[in-house]
Amino acid sequence: MGTDYIQKVNVDFKQPLCKNFLGLNAVYHAFSYMPSAVARGMSDVDRANELKSVKEARLRIARPMFIPAYNCERIEGPYNMQSPEMEGIVQWCRDLKNIGVEVALQAGWHYSRNTYYGRNELDSEKDPEIFAKWAAESFSYLMDKFGLDNIKYCILFTEPTAYSSGITPEGYTIWTYYVKVCRAIDAKFKEYGLRERLKFVGPNNCSSGVHLTEAVRDLNDMIDIYSGHDYNHVHQQTWANVAKNMAEQVASTGKPFWMDEYGMQLEIFRSTPEYGNYIAQILTASVAAGHQTSFIWTLFDQDHGNKGYYNTDSFHDGVHRWGVHSWHRDNLPGAGSPYPAWYAYVLLSKALGGCIDGGKVISCAVTNAMTVYSAAVKQDGEYTVLIVNGNACDTAIEAELTGLPTCCKLLYRYNFAPYCEFPGYGTLSAPTPLNVEYNKFKDILPKSGFCAYSTRAEL
Repeated sequence: MGTDYIQKVNVDFKQPLCKNFLGLNAVYHAFSYMPSAVARGMSDVDRANELKSVKEARLRIARPMFIPAYNCERIEGPYNMQSPEMEGIVQWCRDLKNIGVEVALQAGWHYSRNTYYGRNELDSEKDPEIFAKWAAESFSYLMDKFGLDNIKYCILFTEPTAYSSGITPEGYTIWTYYVKVCRAIDAKFKEYGLRERLKFVGPNNCSSGVHLTEAVRDLNDMIDIYSGHDYNHVHQQTWANVAKNMAEQVASTGKPFWMDEYGMQLEIFRSTPEYGNYIAQILTASVAAGHQTSFIWTLFDQDHGNKGYYNTDSFHDGVHRWGVHSWHRDNLPGAGSPYPAWYAYVLLSKALGGCIDGGKVISCAVTNAMTVYSAAVKQDGEYTVLIVNGNACDTAIEAELTGLPTCCKLLYRYNFAPYCEFPGYGTLSAPTPLNVEYNKFKDILPKSGFCAYSTRAEL
C-alpha cells in the first residue's frame, strides 16, 4: 500500500470533541536548580537554554516530581522550607511563570511509604492528617510566600493504586486508603485557603487508568480532572482503544480527562526519528478520545540526584534518559542537543495548540482512514489538520474538511519526514502552499512521517 492506493480522510470541524483543548504538555521535573544538578555543573546558561527549549515546545503545563524529602526528614516535621531543594523548586516555578507556563504539582509522588514516617506501621487515623498538613504547608509556602500563582493543579500522586508503592494500613485496601488520604488533603487545603485556587487531578494510574471507575464513584465531588496513562502499545488502534476506554469511564461526570503520561519503554527506539511518528500516532488517539491534554514522559532527559544509579528503565549514572531532548550536563556526545523525535514533538505542539499566550483550541475532530491517522483543531479562527502516515512507504491521501470556510483556498503544509535530509527532518523548512478545492485536497505523505496542514502561514 502506497501511492497507488488513495486513503481518504474526513474531518468535521462542526463536531467538537473537546471545547477547551489545552494542547500538548509534558512531564518536566524541577531539577535544574537542585544540588545534584549544580554539582554536575548545571549553569545559568544551561538553564536559559533549557527554558528556551520549553518555549520552543509551546508548553502550557509542566508536571514535575515533588516529594517530602525536599523539605523534611519525617513527614510530621519539622519542615525546612529553606532547604536547597525547596529553593530550587521556587526558582524553577518562577522561571516557568516568567514564560507563561503553568505547573501541575504533585501532592507528593506517593503517600504511604514507611520511609516518610520512619516506622513500619501506618496509623490510619493520624497519618492522613499528617500527610495532608505537609502537603498544605508545602503548597502554601510556594503559592503564598512567593506568589507562584502559576501552580494551578494538584496531582494526587503518581500511580498510587496501580501497585503497592507503600504500606496499606490494616482494615483498608490500597484504594480505600487512597480515598481517605485524598479527602484529608482536600479538607486541609480548604483550611489553608488553597483549594479554590487549585484543580485536583487524579488518580493518575497506569495500565489504562486503573481505578478510574472507582474514582468516579468515590471521589467525583473532589476530583476536578480525571487522568490515567499507559505505555508500549505497538499499534495506533490499540492506543485509540485505550484512550477511548479511559475517557468513557469518566464521561458521565462531564469533567475533563488528561492522558498524564505516555511513551515507549524501548530506549533504542526512542533515539530514532520514527519515535516522532509514534508520538504523533498516540496523540491522534488521545485527541480522538476527547482528552483535554496529554503529557509526554518526558520532555528532557534529567538528573534525578542518584549518581551511580543504573537500571533497565533508562537510568544512566542517575540521569533518566527518557526525554526527547538530552540533558546539558550528561556524559553523552552532544549533550544538550535534541533527539530526532524532538522536531516531531515541537511541530505537533505548534500544530495542535499549546500556545503559551493563552490561546485555546475550541473545536477538534478526528476520523481515521486505513493506515493513516488524523487530528484536527480550530483555534482562534484558524484551522489545522494533522495526518500521520502509519506506513513505511509514501502514502497517497485525499482529505475532505467539512466546516472549513468556503473562502479558504489555500493551506500551508508542514512536514516531519524521518528519511529526508537533516536538519529538522523537514520541520525547519518553510511551509509549502497547498491548493484546496471544494474543501478537499490531495497529497503524498512521507514514509514514516506526518504532515500538518494549516490556514496559518506560520505555526
